[in-house]
Amino acid sequence: MKAFARLVLVAAVAGPLGACGPRVLPNNMGAPVRANPHFISLAEIQNSGESTAYDVVQSLRPLWLNKRGAQSIQFDTDILVYLGTAQIGALPSLRQIPAATIASMEFLDAKAANYRFGMGHPNGAIVLSTEFPVEQQK
Repeated sequence: MKAFARLVLVAAVAGPLGACGPRVLPNNMGAPVRANPHFISLAEIQNSGESTAYDVVQSLRPLWLNKRGAQSIQFDTDILVYLGTAQIGALPSLRQIPAATIASMEFLDAKAANYRFGMGHPNGAIVLSTEFPVEQQK
């Protein structure tokens, strides 16, 4: 009887804790795949049903829209947006980009953004890719 009580206690505690983990998405084989918190795939973009790149980020990875670095009046920068290696602006520029034209999106923290694009990314960067897989281009 004590073993049963322990089992019930473990189930009662472990059940709610399981809901705190990362998002799990089904893949095409039916097996669950954990969503990468720093990457939005083509499948996620298409399944989101959103019309702009900003709306995709807001619905799937809203934490990307929060400034994280040290803030000051003298050096107030936004999260920068890149299309490949070309800077296209700050977060508001995502509202001008149709979601259907984006193949994937990646968030770089300040350290990774400064390494890839040079200094001046205290809040990180969002990198868009428009390179669709070959089977998608047909």
